[in-house]
Amino acid sequence: MPLTPEGSAAQRDTLFIQSTTEFGGAESVLYNLLEHSPALRARSLVASLSFGNGNLPERLRGLDLLRLNPLEAHAELQALQALLDRPGGG
Repeated sequence: MPLTPEGSAAQRDTLFIQSTTEFGGAESVLYNLLEHSPALRARSLVASLSFGNGNLPERLRGLDLLRLNPLEAHAELQALQALLDRPGGG
């Protein structure tokens, strides 16, 4: 699966990395933080390693969301670094 940024935040200074797409305790906290804090949501980037068959990526639509394939992590992490190196990227 290719690296696909879905949002368009102007400046991000917070990166959340989720290993699973299943919705559990940590994912619930992350979702609630981003749902109830427009300022944090605007400054955040979420990277999902896409383990599992959950709906967390769908629930986070509208955010800067990167879906990372762990089997192709090297190229995707380079793309993530390039994204973060952009002006306003972090």
